[in-house]
Amino acid sequence: MKRLIILFAVVSISVLACHQSGQTSEDRDISFNSTSDSLFLVRQGPFNFSVLLPKKLIQHNLPMIVFKESTGELIVSLGTEFSFKVTQEIRTMKSITSELVSTDVFEYEIVESDSLFVLAHRRLSDGTHVSYYFSRMIKGPNSNYFTQSDDLVTFNLDQIKLVQRSIQSIHPL
Repeated sequence: MKRLIILFAVVSISVLACHQSGQTSEDRDISFNSTSDSLFLVRQGPFNFSVLLPKKLIQHNLPMIVFKESTGELIVSLGTEFSFKVTQEIRTMKSITSELVSTDVFEYEIVESDSLFVLAHRRLSDGTHVSYYFSRMIKGPNSNYFTQSDDLVTFNLDQIKLVQRSIQSIHPL
């Protein structure tokens, strides 16, 4: 009986980590890897979801998950190189990409996008790298979340890919 309960727990966690709105892990390009990711359950303010965070950063940084009641934002961070925000709102990627407008100082290049996410590269007008930006809509049965990389953090491509992987793993509960 004890083995059956343990087996049920392992299967439940695997399904929870890989299931999101009927998509398989291949559809979302994300999978649970117990050697590189840790599963966290977030229940703060109006937020109730699971998320995978990279173990390599957890080994050196305590995860900070903070709900800011004044702004309605939930901030998930690991040290100074990993941070993203979650809000309860519905936004279209068209509205997000329209906000990434090049100016005299900054230029934005859309690296990847679809109807649920956008990955952009921000550079100075002379071509010098500034940061990468990632945002994604997470649609759940009872709640929708808009997620985005923290604009106060400067990300290189490897760092934003870790943020992207974590954001893509979010599963509303």
